[in-house]
Amino acid sequence: MIILIPSFQPDQRLVDLVMDLAGVPGARVVVVDDGSGPDFRSWFDGASIAGAEVLTHPDNRGKGAALQTGFAHVRRMWPAEPVAVSYTHLDVYKRQRPTPLCSRWPT
Repeated sequence: MIILIPSFQPDQRLVDLVMDLAGVPGARVVVVDDGSGPDFRSWFDGASIAGAEVLTHPDNRGKGAALQTGFAHVRRMWPAEPVAVSYTHLDVYKRQRPTPLCSRWPT
């Protein structure tokens, strides 16, 4: 299973989430940095060290574009794998609590 995390201007919670997900048997974590900028690079580096593959937009394109980038990458790399989408960092886009949303890439 692929766990896709779109992220914009994260904090330590992104790294913590990736570390937690690293313990899920058979899971691969893909994080999309939605143009957070250089001030947030260390959090994405931490996610990478914790086991995530990090994709980066050069500028902020919005949650939908981050998801599209992630899904396109997953479709190319692991076309038969199911995908779970997980939002982090105040739901990444400023909601109060992280809320997981599961989905499967259409076949």
